Amino acid sequence: MTLLGLKDLIEYIDPESGDMPLYECTLCNVYNNSATVITHIIGFKHRVNYLVCNLIGSQSMIQSVLFIFVFYFNRTKLDQKILTSLLKEVVKQ
Repeated sequence: MTLLGLKDLIEYIDPESGDMPLYECTLCNVYNNSATVITHIIGFKHRVNYLVCNLIGSQSMIQSVLFIFVFYFNRTKLDQKILTSLLKEVVKQ
């Protein structure tokens, strides 16, 4: 499995405390410890955020990628009109 968005992780280490490192995902605005960071990176939300943020210049590419995610993972049954309107909103942001 390919890990996407590793450049969007910031590792925080407190050398004096000896605690586990804390990881901030700037892509998803979440924090994880070393026990949960991999689960986050391979998760659906992170992967979609990565693809949307890195392919924002190409609406047709975004649409293709989202179709794959929506139907492959069977998250929801969206028709073409609904998905197109959602993509327009994503691109506006």
